[in-house]
Amino acid sequence: TLDKLKIDGMFVRSLDSDVDAQAVVTAIISLARALRLETTAEGIETQEQLVMLRALGCDDVQGYLIARPMPGAEVPAYLARRPEVVF
Repeated sequence: TLDKLKIDGMFVRSLDSDVDAQAVVTAIISLARALRLETTAEGIETQEQLVMLRALGCDDVQGYLIARPMPGAEVPAYLARRPEVVF
């Protein structure tokens, strides 16, 4: 079953400078809420993008601002060192 809607990094990259990207992200989050789906935004690279996505109601984020890709076995230790990472 479908339980999550992902917001492509293409929209996130220009979120803080492009009103059209802001409109698309807002619409995706609204659609997801209407369908009772969670949202995950990918490609978060700046604090401004993170703040905007939080304000828009995005559920989860992923990107280099949070962490570089790593093997799954390293994730628990990483989260133990960085508890503020939880969105």
